[in-house]
Amino acid sequence: MNKKIINIATLAALILTGASATAQVTHQKVGDNPMTINPNALLELESTNKGLLLPRVTLSATDNFAPLTAHVEGITVYNTATAGTAPNNVTPGYYYNDGAKWVRIAANTDINPVNIYNTNGTLTSARTLTLGGFPLNFTGTEQTVTLNSAGWLGIDAQGANSSFMRMTTTDGNANGTKSSFDMQLYPDNMMQMFATDEVSKISFGTHETLNSAPIEFVTSPGGSASGEQRMIITGEGNIGISTPSPTEKLDVADGNLRIRDINANTGGATDNIVVADATGVLKTIDVASISTPETNTTLSIAAGQLVYANEDADNANVNLISADIDNAITTGTDGSLFGKNIYNANGSITGSETRRTLTLNGKELTFNGTQQRTYWSANGSMNQSNQQSGTGHASISLYGGNDSNLFIQQFYNSNAQISIGGNSTSLDLSTHKTVASAPITFSTSIGSNADAIEKMRITGEGNIGINTITPANKLHIVGDGTANPVRIEGLQTGVATDNIVVADATGALKTVAATDIAPVVTTNNGITKNVTTSEIELGGTLTRPTTITQGGNDLTIAAESSNFIVSGLDKTTVQATVNGATTTGITDHLLAVGADNTVKALKAAMPKFFYMPSIIVPTSQAQLDAPSSGKVAGDVFDDVTLQGTINLYGRYQSQFGTTGTATQPSSPGAPVLPVLPASELNYYVTWYDTSVFTLVAVNATGELTYTVDPNADITVGSFMNIVFSVKED
Repeated sequence: MNKKIINIATLAALILTGASATAQVTHQKVGDNPMTINPNALLELESTNKGLLLPRVTLSATDNFAPLTAHVEGITVYNTATAGTAPNNVTPGYYYNDGAKWVRIAANTDINPVNIYNTNGTLTSARTLTLGGFPLNFTGTEQTVTLNSAGWLGIDAQGANSSFMRMTTTDGNANGTKSSFDMQLYPDNMMQMFATDEVSKISFGTHETLNSAPIEFVTSPGGSASGEQRMIITGEGNIGISTPSPTEKLDVADGNLRIRDINANTGGATDNIVVADATGVLKTIDVASISTPETNTTLSIAAGQLVYANEDADNANVNLISADIDNAITTGTDGSLFGKNIYNANGSITGSETRRTLTLNGKELTFNGTQQRTYWSANGSMNQSNQQSGTGHASISLYGGNDSNLFIQQFYNSNAQISIGGNSTSLDLSTHKTVASAPITFSTSIGSNADAIEKMRITGEGNIGINTITPANKLHIVGDGTANPVRIEGLQTGVATDNIVVADATGALKTVAATDIAPVVTTNNGITKNVTTSEIELGGTLTRPTTITQGGNDLTIAAESSNFIVSGLDKTTVQATVNGATTTGITDHLLAVGADNTVKALKAAMPKFFYMPSIIVPTSQAQLDAPSSGKVAGDVFDDVTLQGTINLYGRYQSQFGTTGTATQPSSPGAPVLPVLPASELNYYVTWYDTSVFTLVAVNATGELTYTVDPNADITVGSFMNIVFSVKED
């Protein structure tokens, strides 16, 4: 068998010179055994000591087709350059073109060995994963948990799902129910924290701090504004609203204090009066002591008690009580996930990429400790679980440096709590830089697996509501109408110079001086008492027919009807009077009520109905297009179907809305005629020539449609009577 070598240049020359072949080459083989060709191959290469050498080119970036003249799908080259800027940079290696960009063919060095994606394991010693400036993502079907390059932990929901994190305990009493503490953030909506199942209470607190550590409540009014402190619970137990430094158990700095339904609970003769001293501190005082002002009052702290004393020796001591909560929590360690086997060695994230992502692929990733278990569920939610039976807790610890700590804990078969410790100075529960006003809500469950119900909220504007979701004051309390909505125990005894706390008709608390209290005056039938000045004023509900006399004329206003009825008006005059041949003008006016219920005097009133301005109803396209036809937008006529459409409202608006022109003259200084909105009108065709027009109709927007009878004898056009009426309110 003879071996044939085909010279590509010679073959090309033959083709260019027009040579022809009697056989067509359907496949080709180069190298060893040239006569043994795989029938499925267009081009087959075979050699034991040679390889395929693809074109070596210099690429500049994956999005730049050079040195080609364009992106060509399927071309494969070997790049020799290191060039470009991420993410479009290139390095030496094989690339193929997908028609829009160059794509690198991955080498072994591009792939990091991993083993946690398809198997579980046990750590043999402590592991540390150094992020190296890149984030680590755990992506599930519903949310992604991220440790970013700075070490922050984030939970990002996928699609319309909410972000969710849960801590649970074991079922110690074997009743089939665990205790859980959940945090959940809904898309474009609220964030909530709640304890469920066998949780006995939820506690927010600061614990074992070096300095007095308050709890702050911060809300944002929306508009991406920064959050502001609305309420604070100091380390000493004082609660402040709109003040960062409360001096009393409840200290409201500004705004009104409202207790709804307080007026529904009538006190007795033996009840004390609640008063406010010069600094606004609420106290109680016996009614009989108001007339005996005290001149010497002292307030001091001694032996753990708040001591109040006056010259009458009416002393009252109040014990000062504080309590601490044990918020002990332990921290765990992180494990290395990439670059090395994290079960028995530490490692660092490497490579030029900006992040690492672990796709759970419908599986659960678990970190087992001796007391607790951390795991990402298949849907991407992060969970912390207590592994001890009958004791222990599930916890998350956040360390801010210099012994500043935040603890989130769910105790076994008991309470859940959020607390700080060490050098932490305060615990802020807040909403911050939200697009819409974002409140903080507090919901509790009554047990028996009942759903949580909101009991209190702090709005983004800083109002605090108890048993109301729309607080209108700094402290807004809504009772149920039967039970006492507010109780304050331990109030001090006030003095006669203290102001008296009162509640207005809406329940808002205010203070008045004792000397301003006047005998109760009852008013009715259009007479009221000013609650601020105590003056008697005209105004109020009429309870019987009332007559007012002025200049000998009686004006009687009925009270028994729901309508406003007035009698006794002068009905003998006319709207305009004439003196000889001269009209003196309109001296009397019409009484009208505007849309804002303001009573006004009008010279004239809009008629209930009026005829539409004169128009020519075209019977041909030529008539409609004539310069003097009055055509407006929406007017059409079809000479084939003899169907026409006229924008009646547009014609009315065009004629009434223009004045002072050559074709629409008016008297000097005359304003434009008023044009009613189209939505305020009804449209009527009261007559038309049935020998000329058929299928006449008008819609709610004033559009008239009609058909010209093909047998009609017309030369110029025809007319219709069209009436506009003003709609009722």
